[in-house]
Amino acid sequence: KPVIKFVAIWHTETCEYKYGDAQVFIEYAKNGIDILHAVLVDTGMHGSDTIKKLKKLGVKTLDAVVISHAHGDHYGYLSEVLSQFKVLHLYLPEIGGLIKYQKEYAKAIQRQEEKARKKNIPVTYLTAHGYFKIGHIECKSVYQVPADKLSKHDTHEFVSSQSIASLFTLDRVGRVLLTGDLSNPGNRVLMEH
Repeated sequence: KPVIKFVAIWHTETCEYKYGDAQVFIEYAKNGIDILHAVLVDTGMHGSDTIKKLKKLGVKTLDAVVISHAHGDHYGYLSEVLSQFKVLHLYLPEIGGLIKYQKEYAKAIQRQEEKARKKNIPVTYLTAHGYFKIGHIECKSVYQVPADKLSKHDTHEFVSSQSIASLFTLDRVGRVLLTGDLSNPGNRVLMEH
């Protein structure tokens, strides 16, 4: 039976340039040492120590990097991650709502796509009900708040509410729901859904 660990790589917000979120799922071989698969969700902000922590865990290849939403504290370290690790696939949040209401944030995500494609890394935009499986780690994007259901479109909170909520199932036993920075307006819409 595979051993899968979930490691939260939290960054404090006390330092202006070293905060953000990053989490990694690691599937180990039966010996409990060799890494078979690794999936990184978010990267933290530029200047964070995500790479250092991943290397300390023994990660050399990332089967997938998933970005929950278009705030820099969740994708800002992606360029460095792409340069330090072999990345097999990049999953980005669907940006239709951002294109409509927050074009600069949409462009930021599109720039990340361009960087990955220049490195020949396949890119998929996750939509609600998107799915992928890597080893014994399954990811199903369960929800993204429709942009038009949010009342304020020009706020920081709007971009947070555009986070993809993804359910990770680990070997059909454990489950972890990651919601990026889904904020109160988004949570209300999700609960009504």
